[in-house]
Amino acid sequence: MKLFRNRKEVKRREAYIHIYRMASHVIGAQFTISGGRSVEDATGNLNKKALGYIYGFTDAALQSRDLSIDHEYGGATLVGIYNQLWPGKGGNYYKYLVDHIQDADIIGGIAYGGQEFCDWQNDNQPPGGLLMSLIGE
Repeated sequence: MKLFRNRKEVKRREAYIHIYRMASHVIGAQFTISGGRSVEDATGNLNKKALGYIYGFTDAALQSRDLSIDHEYGGATLVGIYNQLWPGKGGNYYKYLVDHIQDADIIGGIAYGGQEFCDWQNDNQPPGGLLMSLIGE
């Protein structure tokens, strides 16, 4: 029975890796179009909507495969995406997000990202919410 659990765990990890690759590709494209804008302004304030958007998009992608962002691999997926966009800062951004999860701008970003993932899956509408959040629209 232990062998079965290991295979099941391997498949689960592979599913998280698949979502990481897909989400980081889609989110990374928006980031590139933005010109690689920082999620921090000149005074160090974070763009909460952008952080929330990435969370919401990633969470919806994970849920589409019956995976959870609350699982350790889900958190690692999110930190990985943050690190891909802003190297070395993913853990700090994730901690900030968790500590401020009730903030209205973060909640709005989460809803925006989740809805865009669903629209993309259902209607093939290209996501652009991170781009809009980073350029201030």
